[in-house]
Amino acid sequence: MRADHGYHLFSADVRLGTGGHVVTLAGELDLAGVTALDTCIARLSPRADELVLDFGELRFIDANGLHAIASAAGRVAAGGGSLTISSPRPACRRLLDLVGFDRIVAVRP
Repeated sequence: MRADHGYHLFSADVRLGTGGHVVTLAGELDLAGVTALDTCIARLSPRADELVLDFGELRFIDANGLHAIASAAGRVAAGGGSLTISSPRPACRRLLDLVGFDRIVAVRP
């Protein structure tokens, strides 16, 4: 799934990992990319026991992106699964820490 909005680009690429799906997020997750992320996760969440969002290639995330991930975590949990964020870059990690996002989802290095 890709959202191209001028000079910013967001992508979410899915692969099957051990125990569940891994979604690698890349670029900038803001309002323009939220629909692509929601669509991707909605397709996976009914089937995923564990959903890992790999932030290793994500350069930026704003409040819209955080809200989309919090909502996705709720949908995954309602189906009996879990959502984890992995490998956030320093700037994204600072934001996750600042807003206390680790109280909503597990965040691992």
